[in-house]
Amino acid sequence: MPGKAINDYVVDLREFLQDHPQFNRLLLWQEESGDGAFRFALRQALDKYNYLIPPLLGAVSFESFLADSLIVRMAASIVLEIVGVLRTRNSLNYSDAGLTIRDTEKGQEYRQWALQFKQGALMDAKAYKDVRNIQSILYSGGIGSSYGR
Repeated sequence: MPGKAINDYVVDLREFLQDHPQFNRLLLWQEESGDGAFRFALRQALDKYNYLIPPLLGAVSFESFLADSLIVRMAASIVLEIVGVLRTRNSLNYSDAGLTIRDTEKGQEYRQWALQFKQGALMDAKAYKDVRNIQSILYSGGIGSSYGR
């Protein structure tokens, strides 16, 4: 449904990633990522959609974006990249009597999920923009020419 504000997308993104306290036993029943990180990821995803994925059709806002699932998946890849970097940075090995335990071994898994979401979302965004581009040509009377009709 078009016309969503960024905070509505934050709710969608949290639901998509299932980042709810009741699902995060190992995080002491807290959300893994805050709303601020989600808003940052959503802004980055919208920026990437508007300015880095061809064809460049003109910028859209959250309120005018028509493909909710696309922006959520693009933002999810960014959130997973952020969390993966944090997990890797804060990884620590505990060693005692020949037994070594890593406290956070999830960095690679986060990177793999991020890459999977990113690849799919970028392909979908390109296809979506191609369709929008074709629709704009068809419904605007075609492409102008100096030769007339």
